[in-house]
Amino acid sequence: MSSTTRRGFIRRGLAGATALGSLSKAARAESNAEALNPHPAAPAVQTPAVSEFSITPTPVRTGFGGVGFHAQMLLADATQDFEDQVLAKRWRELNPRFARIFHSWLPDHPGTRDPKVLAALARQMVMMKEGAGTEIYLTTDAPKETNSNEDLRSYASAVADDLEYL
Repeated sequence: MSSTTRRGFIRRGLAGATALGSLSKAARAESNAEALNPHPAAPAVQTPAVSEFSITPTPVRTGFGGVGFHAQMLLADATQDFEDQVLAKRWRELNPRFARIFHSWLPDHPGTRDPKVLAALARQMVMMKEGAGTEIYLTTDAPKETNSNEDLRSYASAVADDLEYL
């Protein structure tokens, strides 16, 4: 899938199965077009790409701290026992250098705090940081679309309030 196609899906709010369904429809339409025209134009001649690389005695870049993960654990629905005995232990075993996690809102209400999800996110961050020393990158899931400066200020204030809580 090209980056232009991905950006188009994102702009239209399509993700996951919806995006795949759109791709399937596009592929079927292309296949039908090929069936109607059995003698398409000859493909353009491709020339080999030239690449340069160097081999160094150091296999890993300087400053590389280790692997990391996107780690959305959805602890709002986990029991404390499962969180402690399964997730935290596995996280310590993986010992990742960094993790990217989502800051989520109340479902279908971007910009509105979901106290249960926010409390679970705070627990997840503490478990990651204290359990394995993981550096955490927080990104917002489903950001609110703002149409005015006032909407933008209100949304930014809600994000700041949640970050302060965390």
